[in-house]
Amino acid sequence: MTNFERRFLSASFDPATIPPYSVIRAPLTASGEEIGEKLVVVLCHRQGHAVCLKATSNTAFYINNPERMRGCVFYRANEVPFLHRDTVIQPDNHFAVPHSKIDNENRVLGALPADFPQKLRTAIENSATIPGVRKRSILTFLT
Repeated sequence: MTNFERRFLSASFDPATIPPYSVIRAPLTASGEEIGEKLVVVLCHRQGHAVCLKATSNTAFYINNPERMRGCVFYRANEVPFLHRDTVIQPDNHFAVPHSKIDNENRVLGALPADFPQKLRTAIENSATIPGVRKRSILTFLT
């Protein structure tokens, strides 16, 4: 067990201590209905919430659309030890997850590589789907 894993398996788990750029499993909702647990990347914490980006293993849409892919961060399967499928991280899909919905039961998978913040910044700047004002807003979440 790594130090990272030990930190999040303790009984006194506080979701606000999840470091930026960690991948977690979080319960997501759409139109008021819970759609299940999905992988998300924690950007930061604000007012009792984790500000997160959606990650998806449904990558065909991005792989087949180079313009959309430039606005994402892409990892091949197992390039990151806990991402066992090709994964796209979507900066145009960010949202807040209440800390009350995050517990320590196998939710924190690990931290993304050290170069992730720069890859994310580049993806945001290259995005064709994020308007300029919103790009600046998302960039403020980066640490």
